[in-house]
Amino acid sequence: MADHEQVERLKSGVTNWNKWCARYRHENAGFRPDLSKADLRNLNLREADLFQADLEGADLSGVILCKADLREADIDFATLSGANLGKALLSGATFREPHADAVNLHYAQLRKTILFKTCLTGADMHGAELSGASLEGAALQKVDLHGAQLGGANLSGSDLREAVMTGADLEDVNFSRADLRSALMQRVNLTGADLRYANLGGVNLQDANLSDALVKNTNFERADLSRAIMPLAFKSGRLRTTLRRLFGLSCPA
Repeated sequence: MADHEQVERLKSGVTNWNKWCARYRHENAGFRPDLSKADLRNLNLREADLFQADLEGADLSGVILCKADLREADIDFATLSGANLGKALLSGATFREPHADAVNLHYAQLRKTILFKTCLTGADMHGAELSGASLEGAALQKVDLHGAQLGGANLSGSDLREAVMTGADLEDVNFSRADLRSALMQRVNLTGADLRYANLGGVNLQDANLSDALVKNTNFERADLSRAIMPLAFKSGRLRTTLRRLFGLSCPA
């Protein structure tokens, strides 16, 4: 359970909390704020120092955490519905199975963050930095990831139906067995992405770059591949001719 004194100190105001944290960290190496299972609903914690904080099971519904430092924090099983974490620092944090629908993570820093089986349905993550993040099995229906950086991220088995990823950098992303039906993926960079066994039915991939992508047993039924650059696997044979006729595809030389 949370340290009651720390919870009350945080609730008293971010300025005093940050000063206290800085002093306490200086005097106590390895200090980690203990806010596990705390009720922090609807608080304004903008720019709060929550580095390595234990927030496991905490209720953060509606909380404002814009530009907060949550690096390496434990946010497993927390509730973040409607929370605003815009531009928050979350690199190295863990989000195992939290409930975080409609959360705002626009331009948040999430490099190498673990979001295993996270529910982020309808989340605003546009412009977020997710390079190397693990979102395996995450629920990402209708999430806004336009312009996001996801290079090398693991989204295998994730549900991205109707997600918006226009202009996102998806180089080397693992989408194997992911459900991407009806997603918007115009102008995305999918170079080297793993799309094996993924469902891209009805996806808009206009002007997308799929060079060197792995496409074994990938479902492209009803996908819009207009002007898309397809992988070498599509270079020759009847399939290439059909795709050119239907979608005006280009293939790498």
